[in-house]
Amino acid sequence: RILVDTLVYTDEHGVVSHIVEAGSGYPSTVVEIAERVQSAVAALTGDSPVEIKHLPMRPGEPNNDVVLGDVSTLEFLGIGSTDLVALEEGVARTVSWFYNRYI
Repeated sequence: RILVDTLVYTDEHGVVSHIVEAGSGYPSTVVEIAERVQSAVAALTGDSPVEIKHLPMRPGEPNNDVVLGDVSTLEFLGIGSTDLVALEEGVARTVSWFYNRYI
């Protein structure tokens, strides 16, 4: 819904000039999100989880940095935290969407 609402808003009002974030509102590391994707893929396929490959840190990225979507950036669309699904459910839905279209 967020993507569609943002596209409709942009069509009606022009390009959004500020950052729009969608997230759980709870801090997660990149590794934790990768593990959620790993689990969702394994649950969907019935296969053993694939190994997570750790890549070098991006220049300037602090160790153990967290991903934290600021839900307040969606207020201009009338979307609040109660309109979002939990991270686990969102990851599972996303994995399922890609799986059903590309596998």
